[in-house]
Amino acid sequence: MEEELIMYTIEDVMKIFRIGRNKAYNLCKTKGFPAIKIGAKTLIPKTQLMKWIKENLECEIYLP
Repeated sequence: MEEELIMYTIEDVMKIFRIGRNKAYNLCKTKGFPAIKIGAKTLIPKTQLMKWIKENLECEIYLP
């Protein structure tokens, strides 16, 4: 039985939002975005990402 993924990687964020690597990293640095840094790795908790998306549905987010 396959375990449900509970953390997303930068690559997952790229696929979810259809953005490139630089934009994904910039998004993870956005205030309020639920990213966790563990050493050089950036992880995003699935439940927190879904909550963040719902809270920001009508917001415009500008990424450099």
